[in-house]
Amino acid sequence: MYLTGISQLPVIVIIVTELNAAIVSQLEESPGLVAARDTALHNDLTPLSAIAANLVTMVTSLAQVSNAVVISDSAAVASLAIGSGVSEGGVVTLINAQPEIVEHARVTFKEEQPSGVQLRPITGLPLEVFGRLADDSYDLVLVEDMYDKIGIFVEESARLLRKGGLLVLPNSLADGNFLELKDPSEAQSAADDAAITAATLADMLAESTDFTAYRLPIDMGMTIAIRN
Repeated sequence: MYLTGISQLPVIVIIVTELNAAIVSQLEESPGLVAARDTALHNDLTPLSAIAANLVTMVTSLAQVSNAVVISDSAAVASLAIGSGVSEGGVVTLINAQPEIVEHARVTFKEEQPSGVQLRPITGLPLEVFGRLADDSYDLVLVEDMYDKIGIFVEESARLLRKGGLLVLPNSLADGNFLELKDPSEAQSAADDAAITAATLADMLAESTDFTAYRLPIDMGMTIAIRN
């Protein structure tokens, strides 16, 4: 029997949910990464889920990343996810304005000690620090929790990334509500703000000659853009 139309949707949701649960149950995460995610969730942040972190590690490894930049309020989670895939001898540069977030990430990273990978923690305003980083020197840039300034970070990432480098933007698709650009003056909630930001980002990347963008249904929607 074939399901058609809207009647398919509940079945699809159940299948995807069950598949997601099955995959998560088989993932092997370090205690430090699990604890870092729990801390971020307790602080009402949106860290990479287990599947998203696993994907970021895989992409980092496949791309043979040796120098990465992380801007995230869930810094320990993002740094470990990338650090676990960085080539031996590589460096993960972490930028955050809050000293306690930077210190938590530093301690967690040291305890986990990804093989031969160094964390370079920097406390400072992300945009200011970003502007001081060297051109064409990085293989991967991950930015999250900065979506009110996402356009500037995309432009700056184009400067920092080598050709073929990756820009990773977790939770950047507003859970799918990015297909129609809304008038910012009509925003009535945080969800509306997120949708407007996501739509603006989608349009920006579509018109960009610097990046080729791909979108994945991970968490609230992940954007991965390759530097042309």
